[in-house]
Amino acid sequence: MTVLVTVWEAAPGVGKSTLCDGLSRSLAGAGLRVDHFREEKILSRSEFAAVAGEFGATGAIRPGLRP
Repeated sequence: MTVLVTVWEAAPGVGKSTLCDGLSRSLAGAGLRVDHFREEKILSRSEFAAVAGEFGATGAIRPGLRP
C-alpha cells in the first residue's frame, strides 16, 4: 500500500521542510520505505497518476483515493 502524506502552508519559514525531514527519518527508522519529494514532482510520478488525474479533472481529491 502506498500512502501519500502532504504538508503545506502558504507562509515560508514555518517549518514544513524540517517537519518533513524529521517525519521521513522517523518512518524510515521504523522500517518503512520513504520517498520524500517536492510537491511539484507529484504530477509527473507514475505512482500517483490516479491522484493527479482526479485533481486535474475535478480540482479536488476524494479522501481515501488510492494512488
